[in-house]
Amino acid sequence: MKHVCFLYDGWQFRQKGKRRWWPATVPGVVHLDLLDNGLIPDPFYADHEARLQWIEEEDWEYRTTFRPGDFWYEQENVELVFKGLDTYASVRLNGRSILKADNMFREWRVPVKQLLEKGENELRVLFRSPIREARSLQAKYPFPLPAANDRNPGTSPFTRKAPYHFGWDWGPRLVTSGIWQPVFLEAWNLARIRHVQLIPEEIQPEKARLRFRISVEASTVLTIGLRIALQEDRTRVAEARCKVAPGYTEVDLLVEIPSPKRWYPRGFGEQFLYKFVIRLFAEERLVDEQVLRTGLRTVQLLQEQDAWGESFTLAVNGIPLFAKGANWIPCDSFLPRISETRYRHLLESAARANMNMLRVWGGGIYENDVFYDLCDELGILVWQDF
Repeated sequence: MKHVCFLYDGWQFRQKGKRRWWPATVPGVVHLDLLDNGLIPDPFYADHEARLQWIEEEDWEYRTTFRPGDFWYEQENVELVFKGLDTYASVRLNGRSILKADNMFREWRVPVKQLLEKGENELRVLFRSPIREARSLQAKYPFPLPAANDRNPGTSPFTRKAPYHFGWDWGPRLVTSGIWQPVFLEAWNLARIRHVQLIPEEIQPEKARLRFRISVEASTVLTIGLRIALQEDRTRVAEARCKVAPGYTEVDLLVEIPSPKRWYPRGFGEQFLYKFVIRLFAEERLVDEQVLRTGLRTVQLLQEQDAWGESFTLAVNGIPLFAKGANWIPCDSFLPRISETRYRHLLESAARANMNMLRVWGGGIYENDVFYDLCDELGILVWQDF
């Protein structure tokens, strides 16, 4: 099975070029670390936003040390995983450069088994100013790009970073840097599940037909087994065996569910969620598993000619829906302090207000899994901007 060790302890930060290191929180961002150490005032009070614009022009360094136990040196594969780096980051492990990141929205994985030392290991992350990085790209472009939100200096279209950080009509300009998502070591042997895509091929009252596209990563040539079962009653619904080579292999499994319980938006029916357990076997032993929770439903956009032109109506399970909802923006300028409790409070408030749809605004982020999971539970459809 996969093993994970989170690296949250012992972090320190400093402004590049300064001598003193200060305690840091990971996951976090530099504004929160400066605030927690009493180095800046509250950015949301009085005119403090204007007085804190210097932060975006600076480079920031983070460091920590960790001691892996003997277990980690015995594993076949060990990766250092950053679920999110904001944004232009250079990572060094024990003095060796292992990663250069330039995208806030994606995950980064680096094989590090050969770089781990017995005893203490040092991890450093240098964040370069997102403004200065984007400004150099802006200078090479033959004409300006529109960025009405970006009051100064119009660099936001040139970087893969949440646009609202650069200011908006509803929020301040606070351009962050930091390890804003979890960081951890992950170990695995023989093979693992890298991704599961569920493709609904047919969902009718009589039968649901689902295709599971499973991406398996193997470190050697071997025969694997894949099994899919329903978590509720452990009913096995599909299985397959195949030979894989080192690298990635995609395996498709078909699942049929008679008389499926379908998911409905709030106010139209039950929000039933199936839990599928996908297990991976190598050399006849379980090496990985994932649980996929999803509702079974069809969603159609009905565009039919009428007296005014063409309709624009969503139908769920064949039932036309009157969409009632709101625009969802990020809950905070500083993303790491948005807790699951806060997500639940806001989404349950939307549900109590009889909303059945939220539009995830495109100037923020691809929301965390907890957001989509709660929408599933509460019967809220998601209109996703990109």
